[in-house]
Amino acid sequence: MDWQQLIIQFQPLYFNEVMMFAPPREMEQAINTYNRAIFNLNHDSTDVAMIALRKLVATYPMFAQANLLLGCCQAQSGQYEDALEQFAHARLAGLPDEWQDQAQQMQTEAENQRRLRNQLLAGSSPDSRTSQQPPAAAAAGRISPDAFLEKSRRRGRVRMASAKERQAVIRQAENPEKEETVVKVSREPVEYLRLALPILAGLAAVILLFFAIFRWLPGLADGIRQRREASVRLEWLLDRLDTLSAQDQAVDSLLDEYQAFVQPSPMPSPSATEPANSEPAASTEPNVTASETAISVSPTPTDPSQPTAATTAPTAAPTPDPASVALQDASRLYLQAVNLQSSDLAAAAQNLLAARELLAGIPGETTAPDLAGNAATLRQDVESLITAIARNAAEVFRVQGMDLFNRQDYSAALPLFLTAYELYPKAYGGGVAYYCGRCYQLLGDYATAKPYYEFVIANFAGRDIAGSAAARLEQMGY
Repeated sequence: MDWQQLIIQFQPLYFNEVMMFAPPREMEQAINTYNRAIFNLNHDSTDVAMIALRKLVATYPMFAQANLLLGCCQAQSGQYEDALEQFAHARLAGLPDEWQDQAQQMQTEAENQRRLRNQLLAGSSPDSRTSQQPPAAAAAGRISPDAFLEKSRRRGRVRMASAKERQAVIRQAENPEKEETVVKVSREPVEYLRLALPILAGLAAVILLFFAIFRWLPGLADGIRQRREASVRLEWLLDRLDTLSAQDQAVDSLLDEYQAFVQPSPMPSPSATEPANSEPAASTEPNVTASETAISVSPTPTDPSQPTAATTAPTAAPTPDPASVALQDASRLYLQAVNLQSSDLAAAAQNLLAARELLAGIPGETTAPDLAGNAATLRQDVESLITAIARNAAEVFRVQGMDLFNRQDYSAALPLFLTAYELYPKAYGGGVAYYCGRCYQLLGDYATAKPYYEFVIANFAGRDIAGSAAARLEQMGY
C-alpha cells in the first residue's frame, strides 16, 4: 500500500461534513487547522503538518478525520505502533461510512508492515549473529586466558597474577570506580557581591513587609473606618435636610447649592449652568422695561399697564420648535452619558447612540434657548465621546451577547451584538460583525446576515474569521 497516494486522496473538509466534536466556533478553528495541514502535506511540509495534526488529536480526540490522516502520516514515516493507535481511535470516533472500509484496510496494512519489520529486526539481532559465527571463532571464544600466558623461567623473582586478582582487574575495568575530585576555586569580590545581593533584597522585602503590617495597615484601616463613618454622618445629614426642605425654602435652596457643588457639569462648555442663570435674566428684563416705560410715560405708574404686559407675555411665547426640543433632549442624554461613563459604560453608550439618532434628524444650525452652541457643536461632542469609549463599550455588549448566544437565545443576543457593531464595527477582530451575521442566519434571515459576513471578509482577509464567514455564506447558498 502506497501511503503517499492515500495521503493525497484526503481533501479539505467543510463544517457540515464533520460530526459534532466540539463547540461550533472551536470546530471551525479545528477544521481550518486540518485543511491547512492538508495543504502543507501537498507542498512538502510533512513535519509542520504532523505537528498540527498531533495537536488537533490531542485537543479534540473525537475528530476522526484528523486521527485517520495522522495515522497515514505516521505509517509513511515508519511509526507503525502510533499509526495503529490512530487508526483504531479514528474508527471508534465515528468515521463516515465511505471511510470505514478504507480505515480497516489501512489498519490491517500497518499491522502487516509492523510485523514484517519486527521479523527483520529479530533476524539481524546479536544472538542470531553469534549463532552464525564459524566454529573456529566460537572455539577461540572458549579458550581460557591461561593458554596465552607463558610462565617465567625465573620463578623466584616473577610471580604471575592469581585468578582472583585477574577477575578483580577485569571487574574494575568494566565498572571503574568514581573518584571524587575536589577543586577549590577562588572567587572574585564581584562574585561575592552577586551572591549577597539576592540575600539583601530578600531581607529588605521582609523588613518592608513587617513595616507595612505594623505601620501602614493600621493607618489604612483607620482611614477607611473614618471615611465610612463620615459617609454615614453625611447620609444622615442629607436625609434630615431632605425632610426639612419640604417645610423650609431656605433648606431646599441649600440642598440645591450642595448638589451643584459636589456634581459640577462635565460638559466642555458651561451650557448646563446657563439655564439657571438665564431664567432670572429673562424674568427681570421685562420688569425693568415695564418700569422704565411706566416712568417715561407719566410720573404716576398706571396699574392697567402692568397686568397687560404680564398677560401678553405668555400669549406671545412661540410654540416650541420640535428641532429645539430634540436638541435639548440630545443635550440631556449627552450629559447623562458623561456622568455614567465611569460607572456604567453600557448605559453611557446607549445614551450617546440615542443622542446621535436625535441629532441626525435636525439641521446643524439648530439652537435652543437654554444651550450654548448649535446642533453641529453638540454632534461633534457626541461623536468625540463615542470614539473615546467605543472599543470598551462594544466589548461590554459583546460579552453580554456571547453569554446569551451560548445559551442559544439568539433573539436576545442579536440586539446586543448590533449595539456593539454600531459603536465599533471592527470590534473583537471582526467577531462582533460575524456574530451579527450568525444570529441573523440562525434566525432564518439570510439576506440580512449576508452584509455582515461580507464586511468580515472585506476587512479581515487572510484571517481564520474571514474563512469562517465565507463558509457561512456558502452554507446559505451565496
